[in-house]
Amino acid sequence: MNVVLNESNTAMLLENSNRQIEFVNKAFCDLFNIDTEPDNLIGMDCSQAAEYNKVLFIDEKGFVDGITELLKNRIKVADEVLFMKNETVLQRDYIPIFKQEEYIGHMWSYKIITDTFLLNKKIEQQKQFYEDVLNSLPVDVAVFNPEHKYLFVNKMAIPKEDVRKWIIGKDDFEYVKERNRPIKDAEYRRKLFNQVVNNSDSEEVEYQESYILSNGLSQYILRKMKPVFNEDGSLKVVVGCGVNITKRVQNEKLLQESEQKYKELVNNLQDIIFNVDKFGNFIFLNPAWEKITGYKSDEYIGKNYIEYFAKQLPSSTDTFESLINATGKLSHKEYLVNTRFGEKVLNVYLEEIKVNSEVVGYRGTASDITDRKKVEEQMKLAMQREKELNDLKSKFVGMVSHEFRTPLATISSSVELVKLISEKFDKDLFDKIYKHTNKVNEQIKRMTELMNEVLLISKIESGGVSASFDKIDLMSIVRDVKMEHAYTNFQININSKSKKIILNIDQNMTHHILTNLISNAIKYSSDLKIVDINIIAQDDFISIEVRDYGIGIPEKDQAKLFTSFFRASNISNLPGTGLGLVVVKYFLDLHGGTIDVKSTQNKGSSFLIKIPSNL
Repeated sequence: MNVVLNESNTAMLLENSNRQIEFVNKAFCDLFNIDTEPDNLIGMDCSQAAEYNKVLFIDEKGFVDGITELLKNRIKVADEVLFMKNETVLQRDYIPIFKQEEYIGHMWSYKIITDTFLLNKKIEQQKQFYEDVLNSLPVDVAVFNPEHKYLFVNKMAIPKEDVRKWIIGKDDFEYVKERNRPIKDAEYRRKLFNQVVNNSDSEEVEYQESYILSNGLSQYILRKMKPVFNEDGSLKVVVGCGVNITKRVQNEKLLQESEQKYKELVNNLQDIIFNVDKFGNFIFLNPAWEKITGYKSDEYIGKNYIEYFAKQLPSSTDTFESLINATGKLSHKEYLVNTRFGEKVLNVYLEEIKVNSEVVGYRGTASDITDRKKVEEQMKLAMQREKELNDLKSKFVGMVSHEFRTPLATISSSVELVKLISEKFDKDLFDKIYKHTNKVNEQIKRMTELMNEVLLISKIESGGVSASFDKIDLMSIVRDVKMEHAYTNFQININSKSKKIILNIDQNMTHHILTNLISNAIKYSSDLKIVDINIIAQDDFISIEVRDYGIGIPEKDQAKLFTSFFRASNISNLPGTGLGLVVVKYFLDLHGGTIDVKSTQNKGSSFLIKIPSNL
C-alpha cells in the first residue's frame, strides 16, 4: 500500500494526534520543495510546517488560518481550492481519523488541478458571457429540457434573482401555483410545448399572451418556442422567447380607432374625397360623390378622372397628364359637370401620392361651389350696377358743380359792380353796401371751395385721380406753404435738421396735404397763434408733424375725422366742409403714407404724417 501511495501524483501527508508525521509521499515533498526522501521525514513535528510553507501561497494568512481552523474543528473538508504563487492551483482534502471515537490523527491530500481549474474557469466565463448576453436582451428568454423543466431564464423574463434561481428544474405548473396564477396558463403552455416537441419539421410555434398588471393595465407578450435536436434526432432543449408588444398592440388599437374616425369623417364630409391611380383612374370615392353627382360610386370606380371632369370652365380638352404641373400639385381647377340634379360647378384640388419618391397616384377633393358661383355672379351684377350709379353720381356732381360755377361767377361780378357804383354814394351808405358785399363774397368763396372739394371727392371715388411722382425737395414745398399763410399773422415754426429732403412725390398733392393741415391748425387755434412743423428724416420714411395749441378735438370724435362730411362737435360755428382730411388721407394712401392724430381738447392737436423715403 505504501508503494502505491508513494507513487501517487496526489501529495499526501499523514499526521498523528501530536502532529508527528506517520506517512508522506514523494509528491508531497516535490510540491512543498522538501529536498529529502519521504522516509527521512517520518516522526518529524509538523506544528510549524504551515508557517514555513505559507510563503508558497498567494493568501499566506488564509493558508495558515485554514489549517488551524481545520485542526480545531476536526471535520472532513474536501475539494478546497488553494492558489500558489507559482500559479499552481491545488485541491486540498482534510480527513480527520478517529478510532472508536478517539481522535488519533489526520490525513492531508493536495492534488494539482491547474489545467482542470483553468478549463472550468474558461467554461464558467463563457457561460457567464452568454448569460450576460441573454440577460441583456430586451426579450424574455427561457430554455427547457425535454420534460418541460426550466434550465435557464433571463432577467427580462424574471427580474428577481431569487425567483430565477428557484424556478430552475421546475415547470410552469409549479410556477403558476407559486405565483397564484390560473392553472389554465400552465396547461396552455404545456399544450404548445408538446406541439413543438412533436413537430417533425422543427418549426417554431408562435402565440400571444396577455396579463392584467397590478395597476390594472393590460400587458401583451408575443412568445415563440423552437426545438433544438441532437445529431441523433433526439430532443435536446426547447428555446422560448417573448417580446413585450404592449405598445404595438396599443398603437394598433389607436390606429384602428383613428382609421375608424377618419373613415367616419371622410364618409360624412360634404366635399368629395377621391383617390386615383397614376393614370387617373378612380380607385376611391367617398359617399359625398353620390350626394353631389347623384351617381353611385361603384359606377365610376375604374373610370378615368378626365372622363367626368372634361367640361372644365370655361372650356377645356385637357388630358389627365396635362392637369398635373411640375410639382405634382393642382392648386385648383373649376369644372362644369353634368349630374343627375343638373349642371353643377365643382372646385377640384389634386396632389400626388409618393412611395419611396415614386408617384403611385393622386388624392383630391371636389367641392360643390354652384351656389357660390351664382352668388358671385349676382355680386358682379350688383357691383356693375353700383359702378354705373357711382359714375352717374360723379357725372351729376360734376355737372352740378359746373352749373354752380357760372351763377357764382355772375354773382361775384355783380357784387363788384355794386361796389364800384356805391363809391358815388355818400360815405354812410357806401360803408353799409361795402359791408354786405364783403359778406356775399365770403359766402361765394365758401361755396366755391365746397364745390371744388366735392368735385375732387367725386373724381377720387370714380378713380379719376392719380399721382404723378417726381424727385421734389420737400423742404421747398414746406417753405412755400408757410409763405402762403404769412397774411395770417401766425408764427409758423419749421423745425428740421435738414435743409433739403429729396423725395419721389407728387408735388401738387404734397402741397395740398400741407396746406390743409396748416390751414386747419390756424383755423382751430385760439389765443396762442403758433404752429410748429417738425420734420424728421429717418431710414425708411420722413415724418412731418403739424402741431397747434388751439381748441383740440374731443376724444370721441377722433376716430371719425377721416369720414366724408364729418366735423368735430366743438367747431359747429367755424366754417368748413368736412372733406379736407378725407382728401389728405387719400393723397397719402397714393404715396404709401400714413396719418395719425393726437389731440387734447383745449390744449391743441398734433397731426403726424409719414411718407416712405424709398418710394
